[in-house]
Amino acid sequence: MQATDINTIRELNEDGIKKFSRYLNKERVFRNKDNGYNSETDPPYELLDNDRYSNDFVVEQETFVVTEAIKDFLTADPLSQKKRHYINPLIDIFRETKIKDLQNQIGLWSGLSLLFFNQLQPGKNHISNSDLYEKATASGLNYSNICTISKDEHYILGAKGSSGFKTRYHHRIYSAFIMKKDLGYMPDFMLNSPAYVWGEVFEIIFGFNMNNNTELLKIADKFYSDKNTYTGRKEYSIRREHAGSLPRFQIFLKNQLPLNYQVDKMTQDQLLEIISDNPEFESWIN
Repeated sequence: MQATDINTIRELNEDGIKKFSRYLNKERVFRNKDNGYNSETDPPYELLDNDRYSNDFVVEQETFVVTEAIKDFLTADPLSQKKRHYINPLIDIFRETKIKDLQNQIGLWSGLSLLFFNQLQPGKNHISNSDLYEKATASGLNYSNICTISKDEHYILGAKGSSGFKTRYHHRIYSAFIMKKDLGYMPDFMLNSPAYVWGEVFEIIFGFNMNNNTELLKIADKFYSDKNTYTGRKEYSIRREHAGSLPRFQIFLKNQLPLNYQVDKMTQDQLLEIISDNPEFESWIN
């Protein structure tokens, strides 16, 4: 069975999530033996087509169709579909749905991870373009970045009140979707980064709650985005030892700016004027 055979957005039930987790654990061990470059089996898409393990996701008696725009992403080579633009057709599907009706839906986000799994974490047998693979690895995205399966929390959303609740932003789809739907905005260096990488960028943005401040995100977008690179960001932009990098921007926002300013009340221009006075960020302003 293929992902494109699924025609409605489905949510995994408790048994379905357990089955999905077992697949992750089995596949994780297999891939790690060969640096994640191979995959043993296709994802268990049949869980999304079996009422024993899943059901249609419903909000106020409305179901949601898997659109052709989503199926285009599901059939693309994972390395050519390098951007997180799959967020956009998901936003379109749930445009009229309130965010509160989506946030705590563990089965929905786990089901979406399964549906998009070959884009989120492809094995070698799902990568058809070897030139793109070479390009990806040349940019620093090695075997494990692309293929190795990481922790369950990257694919199965943590339940409210559980230990995994605090790390919800680790989820490959949920964190990006909620940001874009809630703010209507996402920096290019996040949107244009490879779908199969979660990485330090998301850790910095969500770990500091920068994701709640559109003005700060727009400044970070100006500083660190580069559409001409494979990763979607400028060189050295996430290196902690490099002056003015995103990690150092986070430290500045956390330790210095709030001492004298009420950051959440400031406009982008006001913030940029203050940040521009710090010589560390001078080379990033253009």
